[in-house]
Amino acid sequence: MVHLSLILLKKGLLFFKTISFYSHYFLIYCK
Repeated sequence: MVHLSLILLKKGLLFFKTISFYSHYFLIYCK
């Protein structure tokens, strides 16, 4: 159970990093 939550946590963190990365470049592109 803990192992599964750890995998989900890693996937969520990777997803968050990707979203912040793209939003950062999107803001630069809009300026």
